[in-house]
Amino acid sequence: MDFKQNKLTKYEWNSIEVPVDDKEKFILNMIYNGFEEPDKIYNKNVSLLNKMKLTKSEHITKYLFVKYILPYLKSIEGYKFDKNIKKLKLKKADIIKIDNMDKNIKKQMDIIFEYKLVYVINNIIKNKQKNFNYYTLNNLLKLNVENVNEYLLEFSNYIINNTVYNIEKIIYNSYDYIERNDLLNKNSDIKLYTHQKQLFNCCNQQNSKLILYQAPTGTGKTMSPIGLTKKYKIIFVCAAKHVGLQLAKSCISMEIPIAVAFGCNDPGDIRLHYYAAKDYIKNYKSGGIFKVDNSVGDKVQVIISDIKSYLPSMNYLMAFEEKENILTYWDEPTITLDYEEHEYHNLLRNNWRENQIPNMVLSSATLPNMKELDSMITYYKIKFQDTQVYNIISDECKKTIPIINSDGYVSLPHTISKNNIQLFKSIKHCYEYKTLFRHFDIREIIRFIKFIHKYNYIDNNNILYLTKYFDNINKIDVVSIKEYYLNLLNEIRCDWNNIIDKYSFEKRLESNIYITTKDAHTLTDGPTIYICEDIDKLSKVLLKMCDIPQIELQNIEKYINYNNNINEKIGYLNKELEDIMNKIDNDRKIERTMNNDPKVIQINKSLSKLQSMIKDIKFDNYYIPNKPEHLKKYNKSKVLNAYTSDIDEKTVEEIMMTNVDNIWKVLLLLGIGVFKNHNDVNYLEIMKRLANEQKLYLIIASQDYIYGTNYQFCHCYIGKDLKNMTQEKIIQAFGRVGRKSLQMDYSIRLRDNDFIKKIFFKEKFKQEVVNMNKLFGCV
Repeated sequence: MDFKQNKLTKYEWNSIEVPVDDKEKFILNMIYNGFEEPDKIYNKNVSLLNKMKLTKSEHITKYLFVKYILPYLKSIEGYKFDKNIKKLKLKKADIIKIDNMDKNIKKQMDIIFEYKLVYVINNIIKNKQKNFNYYTLNNLLKLNVENVNEYLLEFSNYIINNTVYNIEKIIYNSYDYIERNDLLNKNSDIKLYTHQKQLFNCCNQQNSKLILYQAPTGTGKTMSPIGLTKKYKIIFVCAAKHVGLQLAKSCISMEIPIAVAFGCNDPGDIRLHYYAAKDYIKNYKSGGIFKVDNSVGDKVQVIISDIKSYLPSMNYLMAFEEKENILTYWDEPTITLDYEEHEYHNLLRNNWRENQIPNMVLSSATLPNMKELDSMITYYKIKFQDTQVYNIISDECKKTIPIINSDGYVSLPHTISKNNIQLFKSIKHCYEYKTLFRHFDIREIIRFIKFIHKYNYIDNNNILYLTKYFDNINKIDVVSIKEYYLNLLNEIRCDWNNIIDKYSFEKRLESNIYITTKDAHTLTDGPTIYICEDIDKLSKVLLKMCDIPQIELQNIEKYINYNNNINEKIGYLNKELEDIMNKIDNDRKIERTMNNDPKVIQINKSLSKLQSMIKDIKFDNYYIPNKPEHLKKYNKSKVLNAYTSDIDEKTVEEIMMTNVDNIWKVLLLLGIGVFKNHNDVNYLEIMKRLANEQKLYLIIASQDYIYGTNYQFCHCYIGKDLKNMTQEKIIQAFGRVGRKSLQMDYSIRLRDNDFIKKIFFKEKFKQEVVNMNKLFGCV
């Protein structure tokens, strides 16, 4: 695991300077402003009126409807509208604006919200996928779009009120109608998650506070501190460096002054980012900041710290701010607590004991609940008088990420339970641990709901009968259907064996073992992560599975060895050049030496010659998973969303220059990266960059690397050799999938079905709970 408590590398420093994209910046601004305006709703859709930059009035609204909207609407019997706009008197300035925009409007119809409504309305009128479009229109009308044409809204509501729809069909087709509905997914309102609002509300209270913050992975927990900077100086503590770097990058994009504390033994090791610098020296050439006085930190708003550096960070910030105005935000405090003993446990205990900050947030998707942490909470309340303890638990899940067992079947309470006792135990656990809703596959749920109603296992007078429970279309969404499924299961009182005997289980995947060959096409839409214990063994298996001819592998290895020899000579010359430069004490002398010193000139010439001798190395696309030639080989050319790697020649050259074993170079050429402690940090940095840019097909990692991977994965394999993983850690591993994008074709794939018991049934002994109370509780 990348839990090394060491300072940032040059690459890591550079990575946090890369600005986030506009979409992410918008979200960060929303979180930042959300502390003071938690209920504000945004929507990026633009109305016709706003697109034309007109001032709203009755005449303008009617004119725009008749001229630009009505001609595209299908007529409907029973609805009449006065089309006469000649009597409307518009201001001359408005007429000029309309005339100027007239041609542009026709070209930009696809981005104007009213035309999206028109498209859906016309489909309803034409009876084209009526139920789908009815559900879509009903939800589009709820969106927070400014200045939508009121006449169109009136017509839309007429359609809503005068169209007969079928609730049963909408629910039975919810995978397509709701979960995969692009019109709704791409046009939805943007707002804070409920758990973020709760967090901000708790942090607005004046008393000292301990906040237990549990919310699903990928729902904005790590970025929530950006909003908290409105009131507090923040110490963000994380064991996984990658998580801290992501927050650092976001803060810098928001121009929030930060300090970085990784691998610090005392406050003097803390380093300020330029935005936080108060005293500094400028570079005489560029005019930019050259040297920062890191001891002056009164501008610092956020310190991003690893575990080792927490107490130095605390003491540093307390030198400039009252402790009551500081908040410690601890990301994933259960990291390493799944081990009975771990080298970090004493460090964690000492941080907790020596902590002087009265405001503490413990944030994790799998944080134990309040009742389980009595000893820890008691200690905190004794230490900080008048402390209020808050317990925030969220089950929000915009995405569905199904769990598929080793036989290719979807795992859910009804597919894994062998009898009534098992069923009700699983139901109870899911009620208490609603983060599992994220993994309730909507397609399999609907199959089961259909089955229950088909065979009348639920009476039509029962409140849980489908059309009685969902008596209003506004009650239908993905979460409510998942809740209904669980309630329905809980209502079943007949012998479970009789039900299962009749139920036909449907395979989701015929095979999912041959990742680099015939099953590669099932890995779609984005990269895959394979989590296992024995990385070396799996890597060799996958390479062998590729079925690359021995002569091809020998040639590749020969070229790699040739390049390794060149790289060794390049490394020697670079070291010689570095030694020369280290003896020079200023920029001007370095520049003169580079241009005039005969020895330096000769070294540079030799370096250029050696670099030109490096051979290009690549595999035929025939062997690289999901390249067109590879798909054709397995008769899967029609699979359009099969995901493949994209590694350019420059990156291949960088890979060849790293000092790692040949097998890791060969795997990277195939689009497979490996997270492990390599001899050469450059390899790992290249691999991280490729992962961040989604250039890799597959990443192999050990179980502890899950906390350090914020990359966007679409599929995750859990290896057979991870049987000792705790329930919480398994759920954390699942959280690597579906972190950023809209709903895609996601999956969790278990290589051993014993994991299912750890997911859908309560684990009696929780190592994390025992350790939290032991390390952070009364002793």
